[in-house]
Amino acid sequence: MKYDILLIDADDTLFDFRACEKEAFYKAYTESGYECNDEIYAEYSQINLSMWKMLERGEIDKARLKVERFEKLFSNHGIKGDAQALCSLYGRCLSECHTLIPGAKKFLEQVNKTCRVYIITNGIAETQEKRFRDSGIDGLVDGVFISEKIGANKPSEAFFNHVMSKIPDFDISRAIVFGDSLTSDIKGAANAGIASCLFNPDGKDLITDIRPTFTAETYCDFLKIIGE
Repeated sequence: MKYDILLIDADDTLFDFRACEKEAFYKAYTESGYECNDEIYAEYSQINLSMWKMLERGEIDKARLKVERFEKLFSNHGIKGDAQALCSLYGRCLSECHTLIPGAKKFLEQVNKTCRVYIITNGIAETQEKRFRDSGIDGLVDGVFISEKIGANKPSEAFFNHVMSKIPDFDISRAIVFGDSLTSDIKGAANAGIASCLFNPDGKDLITDIRPTFTAETYCDFLKIIGE
């Protein structure tokens, strides 16, 4: 095989994060007594995405991100709500949603037979760990690296250096990062000198100077790339 050390992102690479996010947001927002609709959710989702990009650039820490995204939403609508309480409830709701992308579990079952497989994620540790357990994918990987526990986020060199140092007999020439984010997964892999494959199921044009080694629109595409 060309690559047999797989560093795989979690959200929107294995988990259907958009579906999980929407379900968790609606549940937490309405249970907190606020009126929710698709426009409110879309606004939150955009705020959340922009703040995770700030995290990747080192402009905000995760503890602040978790609360401030709801503070911004409240501010936009003149709501004097408890952002910390909503943040906590949302985290619990999200941890209970572990919808996988169709074919993700079968994909992991297949690569687990011939490769060493590690999950790399910037997600919130408590939330991610419960989702890994409840979805059953924790038994299909050799390890999980969560930025919150490492103390560094993707795409930083510190994150990837930690990952490489903790994987026994790590051979950079046999490793590949597989993820959906150009600014997190692909940029981080490039900085670390690791091959990368962008998971791009929608076939979006890459209007950026960040270039993956490979692209894959399906799990089958990725299996061909690694030599399965």
